Amino acid sequence: MPPESIHEDDRDRRIQELEAEVKAMRNAEARYRGIIENMELGIMEVDSEERVVRAHPRFCDIVGYSEAELFGKKASALLLDEEAQANMDAVTASRNAGDSGLYEVPIRTKQGELKWLLISGVPIHTPDGAIIGSMGIHYDITERKQDEQRMVQAMLDAEAARQTEREFLARISHEIRTPMTAILGMTRLLGDTPLSGEQRTLWKAMLEGGEVLKQLLDGVLNLTRLDAGRMEVQEETVNIAALVSGVVAPFRPPLAEKGVELVVLLPKTETCLQLDGSLFTQVLMNLLGNAVKFMDQGAVSVEVSVASNGDEKHELHLTVTDSGVGIPEEDQDAIFQRFYQASNREFRHQGSGLGLSIVKDIIELVGGELSLSSERDRGTRFDVIWPTASAETLENRVPVAFTDDGRLEAHVLIAEDNEINALLLRTLLERWGATVEVVDNGEAALEAWRKGDHSFICMDVQMPVRDGIWATRCIRDEERGHLPILGLSAFAFDADKQAALDCGMDAYLTKPFTPEELKETIRRMLA
Repeated sequence: MPPESIHEDDRDRRIQELEAEVKAMRNAEARYRGIIENMELGIMEVDSEERVVRAHPRFCDIVGYSEAELFGKKASALLLDEEAQANMDAVTASRNAGDSGLYEVPIRTKQGELKWLLISGVPIHTPDGAIIGSMGIHYDITERKQDEQRMVQAMLDAEAARQTEREFLARISHEIRTPMTAILGMTRLLGDTPLSGEQRTLWKAMLEGGEVLKQLLDGVLNLTRLDAGRMEVQEETVNIAALVSGVVAPFRPPLAEKGVELVVLLPKTETCLQLDGSLFTQVLMNLLGNAVKFMDQGAVSVEVSVASNGDEKHELHLTVTDSGVGIPEEDQDAIFQRFYQASNREFRHQGSGLGLSIVKDIIELVGGELSLSSERDRGTRFDVIWPTASAETLENRVPVAFTDDGRLEAHVLIAEDNEINALLLRTLLERWGATVEVVDNGEAALEAWRKGDHSFICMDVQMPVRDGIWATRCIRDEERGHLPILGLSAFAFDADKQAALDCGMDAYLTKPFTPEELKETIRRMLA
């Protein structure tokens, strides 16, 4: 074969190989282009001056411009507003330095529609490493952004609704608690007067009805605070014997009328503990209230003891036992659920079904333990372990102002705009031996304090002219010593109590309160 023929054969074979390679490359390009376009990724390439040199169809679909309309123009100037442009300048500088990036950008399409794009930008290099432009892969995240905005708006709306609910509950609580203070307070005072048998029966019905209403209101407010995560543990030094005695006292008359014995076992030495007295009171009241509901005979016992875990850590052990009908085994897990009522009609009773669920939630909040044991017709026992930070024995400590026989040797200023509640406070304090001066607003309280020599002040928080917060701040600014101030309010949320303490009040008592609660609060404040 002539040499020319051999060379021609090699050339033809080489041409065929090159044509096959070109075809394979074109097929690969078409394949990958199809994959990219089916992935709905909008790809755009720009040169080193940020001018568009290539815009793939999907990108054109997203922005509404044709490739011809984009070619040679700066896409950022065409699609971005001033704020987005400023953000993109920093991104461009980073990309020109050779860095890749992932970022979200709002754009305005040719039709004026706002869209959000997730962009992955990478620099394009020459073989020798020089940056000659960049490629951006764009993914339309408008729907996701709209979902996020709707979610944010829904959260804002929900928070606004919760705030409205909190304000409503605070207001309605105040409006209910203010007259309830007068009703329950005067009813208790009425019980200390000579009454006929029929009058005593009517008095008992009034008192029990008022107590049920108060417990229901407290339960709803506690439930609201727990659900909102707004119930806080506020530890203070508490005389545990005095606190328990004060909580138990209102239960003695109704139990005595039923012939039910109430036994209270307290530590032999007077002991102070670091705990939230308000939360502990709610736990004990609900456990006692649960026992009393099912008792027509027998006995109820409350036992309190303190155990040391070493160092300054202690545990308060509380046991409430009754010899009532007991709790059926099938109901023992469920009774701690909200609004639960026993399935057996025999064990149903009036109530909201909130008491024991609130007990469980409070014990969990303070990091304690709660257990139940019960047998039908043999009674029920609740055991609580409440962690405390420290304990102190007060064998020889005598509270200031109260004498050994319980008299209050003090001159007290009452600032209260509600006449009936002012009368209630005056009557209680005078019965305990105090002398009393009464004013009806914060401005008058400040003037009375300036002129008088008072042992302490009972200061209503909300009053006309000037409120109790204002009056307390003024007194704290002017005084040379320190006058104890007890804040009284029908607002029952933790934030209300904290605001009162922050302004300089020494203690805070929520209306309505029992005489025992008032006396114990004064005792702690003056101790």
